[in-house]
Amino acid sequence: MCPILIFSDNETYVNTWLSLLSPHYKIKRVDSLPTEISAKLIIIEVEKITQNSNICALLKRSATRSLIIGHQCSEKQQIDFLVQGAAGYCEHKDTPAILLLAVQQILKGDMWMKRHLIATVISRLVEITPDIPLTTPADLNLISTLSKRECDVANFIQLGENNKTIAAKLSISERTVKAHLSSIFKKLEVSDRLHLALLLNQPH
Repeated sequence: MCPILIFSDNETYVNTWLSLLSPHYKIKRVDSLPTEISAKLIIIEVEKITQNSNICALLKRSATRSLIIGHQCSEKQQIDFLVQGAAGYCEHKDTPAILLLAVQQILKGDMWMKRHLIATVISRLVEITPDIPLTTPADLNLISTLSKRECDVANFIQLGENNKTIAAKLSISERTVKAHLSSIFKKLEVSDRLHLALLLNQPH
């Protein structure tokens, strides 16, 4: 089973997360973050970041992905966490319904965030990382393999639209949108919609 670390002093939070995840994953609770984190995912209570702002910098340097769980964090705070390197954010009150799914998605390489925040996160990442390499000729060749409809879907992803909106605008089903996305990810060799949008936002 995949090891997951939990970093929180809130017993209520920890017990909830353990009950949801223990049947599926090997879970270890930690009292502090080591310099070298040997886990694929760490779940962090937002209060820990409030207490120590260096945590975000440590996580950004690590290959370990992170899911931050908070209580009524503003969308600006959520965006800041994601821009600083977190792989996802969710509210503790929502964890009974979505925590397992969020963890599964993040472990697959996806991000977990509100869909309407994607465009803002992308624009912030582009602003703060001017050294992102330009789209290479190889990238352009891959993009040229997309069908017209796949290009339409990809362009909407670039704008941060969700599947339901894309389906409505293109007069197709959400299932068809998902099928196009799977094909796009495979052709462009990206793992999720955020990386797709970042690729398309790079200067060509």
